[in-house]
Amino acid sequence: MHSFRFLNRHKGYVLINLIGLATGLAGCLLMVSYLKYQSGFDSFHVNKERIYRGRAEIKISGKENTTIHMPGLLGEAVCQEVPGVEAAVRLHSNLRYEILCGIKKFIDQKIFFTDSTFFKVFSYKLLTGNPAKLLNAPFTVVLTKPAASRMFGGEDPIGKTIKIDGIPYEITGLLDDLPGNSHITFDLLAALSSITRPGDNVVEKEGFTFPTYFLLREGTDTGTVLTRMNQVFDRIVDQRYGKAGLTGDLYLQPLLSIHTTQLQATDYAKTTPKSTLTLFTVMAIFILLVGVINFINLTTALYERRSKEIGIKKVIGATPPQLFWQTMRETSVLVAAALIVALLACEILVRWVRGRWALDLQLFYKTDVIWAGWLIAGAVVITFLSSAYPNWYLSRLNPGTILKEDSMNRSRKFGMAKLLVLIQYGLSTFIICLMLLFSAQLKFVAKADLGFDMKGVVVYENLTNQIIGSYNYLKNRILQLPSVSSVTASLSIPGKHRISNSVVYRYGSSESSGTIINVNRVQQDYLKTYGIQLVQGEDFSQLHNLDSLSYIINEEAVQKLGLENPIGEEIVLRGIKGKVIGVVKNFRTKPLYSDFDKEILTMQSYAFNFISIRLKPGFGPNSQKEIESVLTGMDPGYQPISFFVEDMYRDFYQREERQLQLVFSAAIVGIILSVMGLISLMVLTLQKQRKEIGVRKVFGASGETIFILLVNRMMKWVLLSNLIAWPVAYLVTSKWLDRFACKINLVQEWPLFLLSGGIVAILAFLSIGIQSYGASRMSPADVIQRG
Repeated sequence: MHSFRFLNRHKGYVLINLIGLATGLAGCLLMVSYLKYQSGFDSFHVNKERIYRGRAEIKISGKENTTIHMPGLLGEAVCQEVPGVEAAVRLHSNLRYEILCGIKKFIDQKIFFTDSTFFKVFSYKLLTGNPAKLLNAPFTVVLTKPAASRMFGGEDPIGKTIKIDGIPYEITGLLDDLPGNSHITFDLLAALSSITRPGDNVVEKEGFTFPTYFLLREGTDTGTVLTRMNQVFDRIVDQRYGKAGLTGDLYLQPLLSIHTTQLQATDYAKTTPKSTLTLFTVMAIFILLVGVINFINLTTALYERRSKEIGIKKVIGATPPQLFWQTMRETSVLVAAALIVALLACEILVRWVRGRWALDLQLFYKTDVIWAGWLIAGAVVITFLSSAYPNWYLSRLNPGTILKEDSMNRSRKFGMAKLLVLIQYGLSTFIICLMLLFSAQLKFVAKADLGFDMKGVVVYENLTNQIIGSYNYLKNRILQLPSVSSVTASLSIPGKHRISNSVVYRYGSSESSGTIINVNRVQQDYLKTYGIQLVQGEDFSQLHNLDSLSYIINEEAVQKLGLENPIGEEIVLRGIKGKVIGVVKNFRTKPLYSDFDKEILTMQSYAFNFISIRLKPGFGPNSQKEIESVLTGMDPGYQPISFFVEDMYRDFYQREERQLQLVFSAAIVGIILSVMGLISLMVLTLQKQRKEIGVRKVFGASGETIFILLVNRMMKWVLLSNLIAWPVAYLVTSKWLDRFACKINLVQEWPLFLLSGGIVAILAFLSIGIQSYGASRMSPADVIQRG
């Protein structure tokens, strides 16, 4: 009861302490839940520790390229020849499939053609179907529950038939909703044997286009297996690409590392780099540490007010353990209350995060008993630390010292709080600096020169066969619309790059002297529609029929091919000789994580997946209704799916923007906690310096002089913390910027470093100044009497 009466007498201290610790705990709990979600990708698979994805380092003409796509023959050959491999699964997919379910058309479904071993390797939850028999027979398909609902409503889809690109497939299995933390996402799985049959074998037609997963046997040595697998890999590559001088090395990527490793821009997995997870770990620690530091400082300030009470208790025989357990009881009440408030806040905030960022985020302590135990243990540790320091400091003094020693002497021994606040200042500067630098990078990326003009370009995808076959007629109709400036079609577009790489070399040279170049099949007006600058030669025109062997290449390709006078130069693409008619300025086909690619543009009849339309200035999204009426007029079953290229590029960095928002949130929480910490430190410092202030005023010191003295004492810690935080922020940001090909120069961004320190200094000045000003206005007699 005495403890509760004491806490009740100091409601202000208690409230500030409670809010500060609860804020720190809530922020930390949410960050840890996010980290557990990100690090838990693919952990639901039963054989997760034994599943690996193949990746290869391809070399040709001294150039290397990393790919997750394997030759189609590799998986089966490895299973037959390498004893340590239990099963292999190949995936194959194109950008466009037309699905017909009755009279309804679906063109936006994600399909993987895969082996019958898929359910032996992976552990997705089946609602209907025998996993040992699914996908064994050609022209069979497994649907996910959401896809089945879209196609059949509430009807049972098993045994029914759908058409994929005009070919009937029987539905033999139904999957539950895919886990949100799966790096593989799809709507349908179709039997790979459907497209590997004689006369239509995708394995024979295509090269490195099959992501391949391997399930190793239990107890298998990965190094030994990899050596044997490379022997098989080398033989297959040599048989098919030996004449081109292409070689490579095969590696195994653990399943659980896929989500945190971006191997190439064409990877279908949405990844979160380890550096980002490390940053969030630092922020979680930062928020918790600042909250705990504040709590310790305010608890110490609170018990400074009881120094004489403690001295009297020691005089009448109280022992240090008794005093310690009294402090523990009182502190545990505050910690428990703060934890309850934090848990309630997390329940509210996690719902907001799920809705805003579409994350299947779960609070870690609700899904894992062990983690819940760690949470309780953490609360105990906080209680112990918050009780130990003030109790250790006061209880170790003898009663005479406590009762007689003045505050000025005790303040000289007060170094731990200053050290804690030095850490607090440094962490605040660090996190604010990261916030400013990350924001500057994303703004830089948004304004970077991509080599083409994306504004006003709307793209229609998932085109039906009827629309593709009527393209020339549709183009003329669309060009008649007053809002349209130009129209083109292409196999890929900037930002949605289809995997179509080929070895290209100069005619008359050996194939081994060539280089791998991205190939894009386009229709007329591609350069005009995308604003790509032609620097030499001419564009495609009516003089070049749709199947002519005329090529346009970019400056990067000119350099890699060694063409001094490229116009009219003959080059070989896919074994067929053609002529270079034009050279364009480099333009980016991928997000700004990589340098410019080598590009070659060709023309081929009806080999495209996208129709791109440039709108005239002043015409907005409403113009799309007129365009869509033209498209649906040709094919009433077509469901228009469109996007603006500018929006797509903005979405490329959506994850970075989301992560930046988390950094902003952490920074705001950290700033609030830091201000509270500064207030708590000043309360504690002034508590110890009351007599010093009174003595100085007796000897004639003005309130302004004392105010400046107190502010100067604390601001030097701000400066020192900045000098420590800036180099750390520089190193962390440099590591994060390694992901980008286009990035800011950190040395030139020095004003942001100063700004971060200035923000902390201003906050420190305001919080310190308010407390110091109040202390400097107190009367000397009152200060000395109460000291």
